[in-house]
Amino acid sequence: PYAREIDRQTSEIRDEGHEVFLDVPLISREQLYEDAGPKALMPAAGEAENLTRLKWSMARVAGYAGLLAISGADGLISPDVKDLLAHQAERRGLGLITHSPPDATPPTTQNNQAQINVLIPRDLPSSGIDEALKQLTAEAKQKGSALGVAVITPLAIERLKKWSEGLAAQGVRLVPASAVLLQQR
Repeated sequence: PYAREIDRQTSEIRDEGHEVFLDVPLISREQLYEDAGPKALMPAAGEAENLTRLKWSMARVAGYAGLLAISGADGLISPDVKDLLAHQAERRGLGLITHSPPDATPPTTQNNQAQINVLIPRDLPSSGIDEALKQLTAEAKQKGSALGVAVITPLAIERLKKWSEGLAAQGVRLVPASAVLLQQR
């Protein structure tokens, strides 16, 4: 929500046939000193303050399909913050995509929620991105669908493009995240 030309950027993204999810700024319960910006949701802020911050973020742009909630390096979102996000997303007919670290037990998903299967962080080298995308493809084949999120860098875009060109030959289709949310219903 902090982007300077967020309306123009989201309009261009939608014009190219992509859907937009609002990346909600969060500070995890374990990393209270990370910088997610002045309007980040955080456990210490309390429900009323976090709701005010969330409403500010959601008002910054229109036309997004849902909320994306990834918190810091550990991926941990406090239960109170996650409940707030889930309630607000459901109330507004939005999807909610969250991430749990690999060693955490994924929570039960509701109709409008999905868990990220593969998260590609900013500093991953080319081989790491390729391995993560290979894992995403394998999970999609095994489970019928899988959700991946990448921090967008020029390298990630290059590797994603190359990966997506070979999906049809593997019997896998690239679909919008909302299709994964709808499949879970």
